Parts: sequence; C-alpha cells; structure tokens
Amino acid sequence: MSARLGCFALLGVALAACTPTRLDLGENLDAGAAAPIVALAAGRHRTFAVRGDGRVFAFGTGAEGQLALAPDALPASCDVGAGAVACALVPVPTPTLDGADELALGLEHGCARRGGEVACWGLDLFGMRGVGATGDAPAPTPVAVAIDDAVSIAAGDWGTCAVHADGGVSCWGALLPAAVGRVAAELETCALDPSWALRFDLPFGGAATVPCATRPLRVPDLTSVARVALGRAHLCALRTDGSVVCLGSSELGQRGDGSTSGVSVSPVDAVDASVVAIDAGSAHTCVVQADEVHCWGDDRRGESGQQPAPTRCADGGGCVARPTLVAGFADLVVDRLAVGSHHACALSAGDAFCFGDAVGAGGAGETCELGPCRIPAVSTATGLAGPIAAGDAHTCAVTAAGGVVCWGSGAGGELGDGGGASSTSPVAVSF
Repeated sequence: MSARLGCFALLGVALAACTPTRLDLGENLDAGAAAPIVALAAGRHRTFAVRGDGRVFAFGTGAEGQLALAPDALPASCDVGAGAVACALVPVPTPTLDGADELALGLEHGCARRGGEVACWGLDLFGMRGVGATGDAPAPTPVAVAIDDAVSIAAGDWGTCAVHADGGVSCWGALLPAAVGRVAAELETCALDPSWALRFDLPFGGAATVPCATRPLRVPDLTSVARVALGRAHLCALRTDGSVVCLGSSELGQRGDGSTSGVSVSPVDAVDASVVAIDAGSAHTCVVQADEVHCWGDDRRGESGQQPAPTRCADGGGCVARPTLVAGFADLVVDRLAVGSHHACALSAGDAFCFGDAVGAGGAGETCELGPCRIPAVSTATGLAGPIAAGDAHTCAVTAAGGVVCWGSGAGGELGDGGGASSTSPVAVSF
C-alpha cells in the first residue's frame, strides 16, 4: 500500500485456469497529466498519486482527514456502507504532501517520508499517526519520537513502521505485541468504541481495548533491514542480504516458517536469499525472488495464490504456511508487485496479472475468491509501465503514457474516474 519514488513494487494477482490472465490496456485508457505519474499508494477507500514534478494528488473518502485535506474542503459525498461521507471522486491536490519521497497508506491513515523524517495524518483511533496521542487530523504531523534517519516506510492495516539508516525498525499504531518483538506490558492500551465497528474493520476482533503504541517503538532483534511489510498481526522484514524474517502471529501461516499457530516475539526465517521485493496484505505476504512471485499466509480468498490451499489453519480456512511459488509465474519476468488486503497484482512486460479477492483483483463473482478468475481485457496498447498499488479492494497502475488506470471497488471514489462506482475492468483516472 505504499508509494516509493523509483522503487521496485509489487501487487496482487488474479488467476485464470490456474495461470495468470493477461490484462491488456487500450489507448483510450491512457489518462495523461501535466507531468507523468511516478508513484502510487492505496488505502481502504482512497488512492494517492505522485507526479513527476513532485505534486501529490488524492481521491477517495476523507471524512477523518484521510486525504490530508479538511473534510469540508472535499467536493463530493460518497456512501461506502454506513452513510454519506466526504470524498473526492477525481484527483484533488494535497499540497501538504508535495515533495514527499515516499507515501504509505494503511486502511484509514497515511504517512509520508521526506528525507529521513516521517509525518502522518488521517484517522487515529490507535496511535496510527505516531504523535503520542490518539485523535484524527488531516495535516501531516511529525511522529512524536523524532525520526530523522528513515530510509523507507510501510503501513499495515492499523499501524506503520519505518526502517532506519542503521538497519533497525520502529513501529507505531495498533500492533500485536509479538509482531513488534514485545510483550503486552511493553505496549500501551487504546480504548475501542464498539460503534466504530459500523464503519471500520476493527483490529483484534473488536475487543474493548487494543494493544497500541502511540509513538514509534523500536523492534528488538531486527537488524540489517532494507524494507518491511506489515500486516494486521505480523511483520516481515527484507534484509540487505536478500533474506526475509517474520514475527508475530502465525494462525494463518503469516510467519512463513511452516507454523500455523501461536506467536513469536523473535524473528524467524521465512526466505533464505535472493528476494528483491516484499509486500503484505492483512494476513499474507508476497515476495519477488528470481523474477518469480512467492506468497504465504492467508489463502481463504486465494490471496496467496494456492487454490486449493495446501493447509487448513486456525479457523478451518485455507492457508499457506511456507513461501510457495504462485502457479503460472515460472515463465514470466515480474517487474513490479503490490499486495492489497486480500489480493495481489504483478506487472510483467506491460501486462497486469492478479489473484485473490475478486473485487480488488479485477474478477467478478465469488468464484474469484475461491479459485482462478479471468481479468476482463480491453484493446491492446502500450500497456502498464508501473508503479502499481493495491488497496483494500481496488488496484491502480501507471500506464506507459504516464496516466493512471484503476479497477475494483469504487463506491468511495477510489478509482478516480468521477463515477463513484466499482469496475471489474480498468478505468482511466480523470486528472
């Protein structure tokens, strides 16, 4: 769910007949802009786009400041299932984010990195902004424990992590203690209002209180880290030597070490070498290794690309307990990858390949959640050049012409085409 200028990024994939289905993009979908789009980030009902001139634009819902703009400044109203909320159906400028080097979006919050500094905005029920207290805010605010040496950031559903120049990691927000190498007594407790469940997919089963960190907290025993991928109850780290370690819950195989139960406060080995990119959804993780996509964790909607799933996990649903090659990628060279909450998409030679949740991946119908689905195709053109970003249930990608196309859930305006409706095929963002 992050955007990093000039980085290799990956996203969810939808399968057809057990192999990825080609998604062709027509010239009529190339939405040009004054300057080409060079980075994307996606959250639950919103998307951010960074232009080559450094300007940042956002579209989607923003009733609690999630677009880095005051709600009363947004031009439209959207209904995403719990009444009308302020939104933008087409991209609007977000001047407080201009010049950011990297953006990372959780479900309902966002963080930006400029140089080594990190500032966050949006909904803040559990300290997701890292400012030392809870409370929503549209203005990006520096985190409470001054960070001046961040080299990358990543957001999970309800938390955020920053990688420091020394290879260490700090995290904040609603966090399973073990996922940040801690015991419960080392974290704070954030109260949870049950009424929030009407609008938000709350963490940890909607308990009355949630373990949280309202300011950045160092993760013990994580060293030589290049990038992190944060889920709802797990964290995986790509080390500078190309290996991946994970910690936290493994009830759905999230740690990738073969376990399907319990928690680990210490990092365990998931992949030993040669990983060049990593991203995580709510309870699954995918990596690019030797131009191939390998995933593990939750597979109840096919998000790990292994239908039928090889293992039954804690709740009886399917999961993948170890990194496993996604079928059909053996003959493709993956350029970029991005992982949404329950789906993933990858780019290869200008085409998009998606698997997992039917809506976000681009398919239609429940069969896409339980097995291979075909992504609807349109006329052939120069295709996708990347970057690509996956949100909760939508996906966006940059075309070779520098425009943006999106598909998936659209009721909150997150597709940016002005229509406010979902689409199973790519639509052009109206810059």
